[in-house]
Amino acid sequence: ETGAVLQAYLHRTEQDCRALAYEGSRVRLCKGAYNEPEEVAWQDRHDVDKSYVRCLKVLMAGEGYPMIATHDPRLIKIASALATRNGNRVFFQTPDPLVSQDANGKQDVYEWTPSGVSLISSGRSGFDSLSLDSSANGNDVFFATAEGLDAGDVDESYDVYDARVGGGFKKVDQAAPCVDSPGINALPLSS
Repeated sequence: ETGAVLQAYLHRTEQDCRALAYEGSRVRLCKGAYNEPEEVAWQDRHDVDKSYVRCLKVLMAGEGYPMIATHDPRLIKIASALATRNGNRVFFQTPDPLVSQDANGKQDVYEWTPSGVSLISSGRSGFDSLSLDSSANGNDVFFATAEGLDAGDVDESYDVYDARVGGGFKKVDQAAPCVDSPGINALPLSS
């Protein structure tokens, strides 16, 4: 699945949101980080925030799958309120501990639903956890963490995990050596 990332600080973004809010679309909305001229982008952070909210309203009211990219607690609350009206889920990352299990002082991944906030990453890692993406139906959220959440993961490298509705891990076959690349193992793709 592919999607688009839109930067709310650009003057054109609200129109782009309208064009991309169709069924099956996946749009991640961020504030924007590049130094663009005022003819192209909002310069004042309050104007950027107002644009972000306008764009968020368009995306949340549309038929697509909006994704929120912000650490701003105020914008997360606004996104949560808009999601409540539309019955959506919101996945996000924040360094703020929103539940008691989040005790690491690092960035962690959360899910917001109308019933409340849930911690997706463990809240115990010594490193930041990162929200990467989610499935179109919202039943899977993909995140990266350096914490070994599987018993077989013993290094401190970042790995990508799929947090699934209903939990658990998909059974995979034993890794087999790649024929053309000695020393590299691969897992067969399974449905």
